[in-house]
Amino acid sequence: YKWTGSIYDAGGQSSPIAGTGEAIIEGYVVDQVIYRYDGNVWGLYVPYTDMELGSDTLTLNVGESVSAGATRVPANATTGKFTYASSNEAVATVSPNGVIKGVGEGTCNITVTLSEEGQETKTGTIAVTVNDVITGIEIRGNIEVKQGTALADVDLSEVEAYLVWASGKQGERVSLAN
Repeated sequence: YKWTGSIYDAGGQSSPIAGTGEAIIEGYVVDQVIYRYDGNVWGLYVPYTDMELGSDTLTLNVGESVSAGATRVPANATTGKFTYASSNEAVATVSPNGVIKGVGEGTCNITVTLSEEGQETKTGTIAVTVNDVITGIEIRGNIEVKQGTALADVDLSEVEAYLVWASGKQGERVSLAN
C-alpha cells in the first residue's frame, strides 16, 4: 500500500493529513510466509527441520583446515545456531564457525549441534582422522666439495639428516648413503 498524503507537525507530534492511497502488487508469494519481530526489525521466519553435514568422515593432515560443511534444512531456514565441539583437541580443534583444524596424529569426533529455543535440537558427528606428514629434511653438518669431485667421492660422514614433521615431533635420522 502506498499512501500519498503528507504529515504535519502538531506541537511535537506528527499527524497525517488526509490523502489518497493505492495498492501496488510487487509480487506473489505462493508459500506460507511468516515474519517475526525481534524487538528491532521484522524478518522472514523459516524454521529449520533438520541439518546436513558435508561428510560423516574427514581425513586431514596436521596443520590442514577444512569446513565442517554443516547446513540447515531447508536451505532457506533462518533459525537455529550451530555449535561445534571436538572430542580430543590434541588431535583436531574446531572454531565457532565450524572450521576443523588437524593438530596432532590420531582420531576424534567433531559434534555439530543445531538448536533454537522452541525447536527440536539436531546433532551430527564427523569422524576425523589426522595424519602427521613429512614436510622436509633438515641437514646438519658441513659438506666440502671441490670442483670436479665425483658424487661417489663426496664425504658425507660429518653430515646428519633428520625428517621434519608437520606436528613438530622430533624427526628420525635418515641415511645419506651414496
